[in-house]
Amino acid sequence: ANELVSRTASDQRVKLSVSMNGSVELSVSDESHTDANASTASNTLPNVAAPDVKARKVLDMSSITAESCGAKANASSALFNLANTSSASFSAPTSVAIPFGVFFEAQQSCAAYGKLIKEFDALPLAEKEDASCKLRAMVERFEPPAKVLDAVQ
Repeated sequence: ANELVSRTASDQRVKLSVSMNGSVELSVSDESHTDANASTASNTLPNVAAPDVKARKVLDMSSITAESCGAKANASSALFNLANTSSASFSAPTSVAIPFGVFFEAQQSCAAYGKLIKEFDALPLAEKEDASCKLRAMVERFEPPAKVLDAVQ
């Protein structure tokens, strides 16, 4: 988990912890022995679930999961929910997330992308950089469905 420790104006210790799976914890205490600028990061590998590619539309804050939209979007949703509690001393904007399924749908229409992805692991190391550049160029040309663009605007 990544942690950020800070102090409030009334000298309370505030700790925000965000794990790799997107869970967020916020704690407030009167402890005075912790460095206000302390920041730590874990070196352990995260336990990340396989992406859920079924969602093919823009998701609002209440529908976001780490599996459908990723840990960052899930953490944003959790922060939004925390901010909307009566005891929160911060605010968070309402937003939406574009789920992995939208990308999955877009890449399904590009046969060359699918072929190169399947072949990538077997490529010699000397060819992987070029293949990575080709994949990135293909991804940059993917067009999101009109329904997604309409929902975001």
